[in-house]
Amino acid sequence: LGHDWKAGTVTKAPTCKDKGEISFECSRCSDTRTEELPTISHELTTVTKDATCTVDGSVVTTCKYCDYKEECV
Repeated sequence: LGHDWKAGTVTKAPTCKDKGEISFECSRCSDTRTEELPTISHELTTVTKDATCTVDGSVVTTCKYCDYKEECV
């Protein structure tokens, strides 16, 4: 009959730096197989600091997963 693979379960979530993994189990014999998930884009967060009459403002964008940082003053 061949394998009847159940829906996959993510066993390692991918990030912008590392590939992930998804595992599948056969509903007939419980064999498993694993596939690689590709890396994803940066997950960016932007924080805006408004300028005042004495301090310059800035916009800082950082990634949740890596050291990526972009700052505009």
